[in-house]
Amino acid sequence: MRAMTTWMPGREVAVLHRELDDMINRFFGDANGAAQNGSPTGIQNLKWVPAIESFVRDNQIVVRADLPGIDPSEVDITVEGKRLTIRGERRDQREENQDGRVYREVAYGSFERVLTLPWEADADAVQALYKNGVLEVTIQAPEKVLPKKIAVTTH
Repeated sequence: MRAMTTWMPGREVAVLHRELDDMINRFFGDANGAAQNGSPTGIQNLKWVPAIESFVRDNQIVVRADLPGIDPSEVDITVEGKRLTIRGERRDQREENQDGRVYREVAYGSFERVLTLPWEADADAVQALYKNGVLEVTIQAPEKVLPKKIAVTTH
């Protein structure tokens, strides 16, 4: 036979509150800004990878990469056969206030994006433009893959 106990809803709410606090502290850090996993923000090993989009325009492949806050002179672009590689680094620009607290959702570090092109690119026909934090790489299609109009003859 089980003994009757008094139901105390406040206890269950307190347990739930403590569990939620623990979960939030593990992810974002405690009230003093120190994370449970050693990272200043609680986000550890967050790797940044720039967003990429690609499309075809006027017989060219256009690849755009979002690279906000990156010095374009520190971005390396290489073309080798059918491979386009964009690599660089977003450097940490940490600024702390007087309390030493930092809240961060921005990841920093080295990145590399490798894209496979539908044809072998002529490295001399590749251009890159950086404007407003967006890198645009254009790759001209070689003559052999461009559409060619075929004349129809009659007998």
